[in-house]
Amino acid sequence: MSAAIIYFNFERRSISLIEPVFMDHLLRHKGQKVMIDTTAGKLEGILTGVVVDHCQLTIGENKALHIRFAEIVYFEGGPF
Repeated sequence: MSAAIIYFNFERRSISLIEPVFMDHLLRHKGQKVMIDTTAGKLEGILTGVVVDHCQLTIGENKALHIRFAEIVYFEGGPF
């Protein structure tokens, strides 16, 4: 079981739950094609960014989706 960290952003008045192991797994796939299953459905594209509270999935040549970690059920990518 991985530990979670609570991140407080006082400037934006927000709280994010951070799962370091999950973030690390996503970062290993940065720049690769992945499938992300969210609470709204499955999305496929190139994982182009991972930050403290969300990731960026680029679809096509000019469309970027910003997906909150709280909405991700799982993701599929190549093995390491």
